[in-house]
Parts: sequence; structure tokens; C-alpha cells
Amino acid sequence: MEFEAQWNNHPLRTENNRSPNMVWMQGLLRSDNQRYLNNDTNNFNDQETPVPELQTNNTVQLRELDFNLSEDQVAHLNEAIDPMRDDGNHGITLFQETVNLLNSFGAV
Repeated sequence: MEFEAQWNNHPLRTENNRSPNMVWMQGLLRSDNQRYLNNDTNNFNDQETPVPELQTNNTVQLRELDFNLSEDQVAHLNEAIDPMRDDGNHGITLFQETVNLLNSFGAV
């Protein structure tokens, strides 16, 4: 945190000794960026492009899986895989482990 604060406030020779924070603020305050500072969402696109409609019924269609697990396999799956575990890889490793386990059952 301290390094970040010092870095963001150190003078930049090539920017007339303004700090990165000062350069950023100056960019925000330029007249061509004023549209981003107000709350009028119609200013976030050009006037020629229509504003897209908000879609609230977004769904994902999945195909039905066609395999059956025995009670022992379901129990083993529940013991081996914790779906709430943070695998540190955005769930990718957890997914791969699950697929590998299902493959070992001959289910996939």
C-alpha cells in the first residue's frame, strides 16, 4: 500500500513533474471526458448507435446428460469432490477432477 501511494504521487519528469494521480485527474477533467463524469447513461455511446435493450431473461441451455451412477459412485463422488472448494483456478481444476472421476467410473 505504501509503495503504491508513493508511486502514484511521485513526480514524472516527462509530465512537467505532475504525479500519475494528477495526470489521471487532468485526463478526467478534460472536456471530451466530461460525459463520463455525469450520471446520464445516454452519453456512454455515440448518438448514432442505439442503446441496446436490457435483457433480463438470459438463460443457458444444457443438454441432458445420459449416464447413470450407482449409489456407491454417487457417495464416492460426494466424498471426493467438494463443489464449494476454492481450487485457486476459478473452478477449472475442480471441474477437471470431477470429469476425471466420472471417467474412472466409465460414466462419461
